[in-house]
Amino acid sequence: MNPGMKKAEPARPGQIKQTHPQRKDLDVRIAYDAHEDTPIFWAAPDLAKAGYPVFPVGSDKQPSVRGGFYAAARDVSQIAAWIEEGRGDHDIAIPTGLVTLTVIVDADTREAYSQMVAEYGEPAVKTSRGGHWYFAHPQDGKVISRRFAPGLDCKADGGYVIVPPSRNRVWTEGVPDLGGLPSLPKALKRALREERPEGSCRREGGLGEVGEEIADGNRNGTLTSLAGTMRRRGMGEEEIFAALVVTNRLRCRPPLPEEEVRRICASVAGYEPDGRPWWVGAVKRNG
Repeated sequence: MNPGMKKAEPARPGQIKQTHPQRKDLDVRIAYDAHEDTPIFWAAPDLAKAGYPVFPVGSDKQPSVRGGFYAAARDVSQIAAWIEEGRGDHDIAIPTGLVTLTVIVDADTREAYSQMVAEYGEPAVKTSRGGHWYFAHPQDGKVISRRFAPGLDCKADGGYVIVPPSRNRVWTEGVPDLGGLPSLPKALKRALREERPEGSCRREGGLGEVGEEIADGNRNGTLTSLAGTMRRRGMGEEEIFAALVVTNRLRCRPPLPEEEVRRICASVAGYEPDGRPWWVGAVKRNG
């Protein structure tokens, strides 16, 4: 070796670095696992031990377990069961909002990313399209999961977000401490609670409004939210299923398989219609 040359830094085992070809301006580098013997979901227990309830999602960003984000667990035995059932290569997601006391802002355009970095610093997670900023839930009212500005999505109550080491996602400074997240800035809090702009839409992990088309990526979460509303009003599983079948056929693009609608209804029907928020039961069941 030439004495003037530096020794190349060895690659992390099982990791490769890749720059997103269309986002060189952000120099977003995505780490992903390169070995089949270390599946992504094997990292879920570490997140659970850090306080994050987790659940698996498929390549379509939809929950791959019965109940969707309602099933999120910190129980390592439950996580192990999902892996044994064949979900080891699935991505990892967490519910947002009151269940984790998080509000996550997702910037997915160059302009939105630059704006967020300028105002709030580097994101907690870098993605192939931008980044995710983690804030503490204000706990003074509902924070709806929705797109609230061009290129900016909010993932909060009733939503979920996919987290590293899932594909195309990497922590910038390690897993954030749930108890030490920064407060939601006043400007963001005000923007998130302003009336939703006409024509805006929701994306991954968000919920659609009644009457809107439910796009691929929002179907499971939106139908689960609707089912939860009906259950809290005392409706039974068959009543909920009958209503969701119609909503799924008329609004979901494309519709979910009927068996997935049935799984949503069966899961939600397992909660008592006593008026408590859904996350109270979820926290008790998941430890």
